[in-house]
Amino acid sequence: MAKIAVINDTHFGIRNSSDIFIDYHQRFFDETFFPYLKEHSIDQILHLGDLYDHRKYINFKVQHASRKMFLERLRDQGITMDIMLGNHDVYYKSTNDLNSLKELLGYFTSTINIITEPTVVDYSGLRIGLIPWINPENYDSAMRFIKKCDAPWIGGHLELSGFEMMRGMKSTEGMSANHFSRFETVLSGHFHTRSQQDNIRYLGSQM
Repeated sequence: MAKIAVINDTHFGIRNSSDIFIDYHQRFFDETFFPYLKEHSIDQILHLGDLYDHRKYINFKVQHASRKMFLERLRDQGITMDIMLGNHDVYYKSTNDLNSLKELLGYFTSTINIITEPTVVDYSGLRIGLIPWINPENYDSAMRFIKKCDAPWIGGHLELSGFEMMRGMKSTEGMSANHFSRFETVLSGHFHTRSQQDNIRYLGSQM
């Protein structure tokens, strides 16, 4: 079975493109992420959304830094990434059609697969149903996918009620976790605090 590194909520450009956070990202990728991939011979990444922080623009310095510290290193090391849309990756709140991933990752299409619709991906025998950000436009199709999906695992950028958004503060909005009770494992980005209830794990922001 293939090894997969799961990452989410990188939020390049966070805090108004702060140099402090650019340096923090750099240290994470230099000292933790890429050494881990090398040590464990991992050449496949699944990113659960929110690659960038700002929905409507990106600072050129941030784009340059994220390309150098992350995207080019994936390409140069022969690492493939499947990445789904998160809520910060889309311009409008009502549709996923206009999104930063399609606009900014054009030079990396040979190694990066952008997931814009719910789909099942087979990672050498491990089937994972991938669910990008759910909005009013795609809600019905996403719910049909969740109901019919025959993969044992789900990866998503989900907003589920009852989970911690940050330490001590639980979400009172969003979908019910009951929709996912039949799956073996559900991995999600979106909330930046790591938590788990039954089969659902919010991975938190790794940084």
